[in-house]
Amino acid sequence: MNEMWAWTLSTAWITGVVILAIVFQSELRVSLARLRNHPMGRILMPSQMSFIDEIIAAVREAMQRQMGMLLVLEQEVSLRNYADTGTIINGEISKELLISIFHYRSPLHDGAALIQGDRLVAVGCLLPLSNDPTLAKILGTRHRAAVGLSEFTDAWVIVVSEETGTLSLARGGRLERELTPEVLDEQLRTLYSSREKKA
Repeated sequence: MNEMWAWTLSTAWITGVVILAIVFQSELRVSLARLRNHPMGRILMPSQMSFIDEIIAAVREAMQRQMGMLLVLEQEVSLRNYADTGTIINGEISKELLISIFHYRSPLHDGAALIQGDRLVAVGCLLPLSNDPTLAKILGTRHRAAVGLSEFTDAWVIVVSEETGTLSLARGGRLERELTPEVLDEQLRTLYSSREKKA
């Protein structure tokens, strides 16, 4: 009888945890994203995709400082031709490096930073501008370059506006505007998790 009672309690506890996880799924995602971005969270929650933490941290600071930023995430289509238009870095991605590149006094801040997997391949890269007449007239060169590249390739392009500090993501020729760092974090983890499963 005691064993049956213990089994019932343990089963009920596990079931309860699963139900809570399902009910509060979106809240848990936001909380985990915030924890990952905290210094202590990075220690407690080591990740194979830690480069995403660095990207999100850099994006968050760029938004706060209204620092223009243009990050290209290469997917299946090679972007070697675009990398050759910039300065080759081939280094590890870090928040500090990205912020220093896009500082307004940096000679490379006007171009795009090209990321391949978890490596920063090149900076100061030139991208094709979109000629889409439906794009809002208030959008500047960074946004048009982001959409332009996404029209010709499968790259994901992250943009932080220098004028407003807002965050956008271009993919498939479309521009998602006014994203939050938490939403972008979730989208990037979903993207790279699916790529790992295919590999």
